[in-house]
Amino acid sequence: MNNLQYETLDRTKSLPRGIHPSVVFGKNVKIGIGCVIEEDVVIGDDCLICHYVHVWPGVYIGDRVELRSFAHVEYGVNIGDDVRVYQYGSITAGATLENKIWYGPHVISTNAHNIMVHHPDGNNWKPEPPYIKSGAIIATRSVLGPGVTIGLNSIVGMASLVRKDIPDNEIWYGHPAKYIRPVPEELRVIR
Repeated sequence: MNNLQYETLDRTKSLPRGIHPSVVFGKNVKIGIGCVIEEDVVIGDDCLICHYVHVWPGVYIGDRVELRSFAHVEYGVNIGDDVRVYQYGSITAGATLENKIWYGPHVISTNAHNIMVHHPDGNNWKPEPPYIKSGAIIATRSVLGPGVTIGLNSIVGMASLVRKDIPDNEIWYGHPAKYIRPVPEELRVIR
């Protein structure tokens, strides 16, 4: 990685364009060009926010988190420590990602069962964000449906559609995702 492309955030200097002044950040936070980080965001120590990332208001980001280029994090998301969100990953409003999670390229999470969430009589839907437990791996181009829980150490295979909860330590794959087998002991991140 060429460090000349990234700027280390420093409260003693003016913040880069696109970073709201209310953002609270820890030590050694590096940020790429073209990022937008909105108000009331907290970023922990040793984080890397790559180019063109958009973080909505009220997001909490733990320590040693990487948000790769073009990642999109909606309001109220909680991201734990040692999480990697890869290129074009999209995390829906209110989602929780615990610790040591690999959220692959182009992964999308959703929080609404019905695409027609705005009725003429008003907005009468309640968001149901996903919950991803520690050690989970969500492979490239997977889609997480509203309200699903991805279990501890579980693996979601590439391009899977997850419409129901996945228990701890299981591999699921397909469209819709189905149980394949247990996660081998040597692949379990959290022991």
